[in-house]
Amino acid sequence: MSAPPRPQKIRPAIELRSGSVTVPVLRLLTADIDLVAEQFAEKIDQAPEFFRNAPVMVELSGLVASDVDFSALLSKLRALGVQPIGVRGGSEDLHQTAQAAGLVVFEGRSEPQAVYSGSGETAAPVEAALGRSNPRSMRNRRKSARGRSPSRYARDSGSMLRRAI
Repeated sequence: MSAPPRPQKIRPAIELRSGSVTVPVLRLLTADIDLVAEQFAEKIDQAPEFFRNAPVMVELSGLVASDVDFSALLSKLRALGVQPIGVRGGSEDLHQTAQAAGLVVFEGRSEPQAVYSGSGETAAPVEAALGRSNPRSMRNRRKSARGRSPSRYARDSGSMLRRAI
């Protein structure tokens, strides 16, 4: 009688790891998707390399409206060259609509972490509201997992993004 065949050693095909990635957050203040796309396109024009193929989370907590056309939003954002990955904040109805459109609903805090200031205003009021007194000591947190830095790509002397992390 011969011995049973030995199982072959299987080479691992995957590995699961924990990690964190910083992504831009697009906070919607209106359900007017055309206006959102128009204004976001202006921001992208100021720092095109920063946004090229970037994942984007859509923040819904600034909306008063309870209905957003997520399929139109996704189409417009993808046409601008960014990849919407999910939503956070907002109502349960908005979450269900977003999920039906294929977006992930992220749980967690919905306070603003980046403040755009087209007029060149500083983020100091946001930092004060969040109880943070020295934003410069946290400057190294700006870089995302893909090595993007708003200050590196901003064309108009850094006024595009003001970080409050």
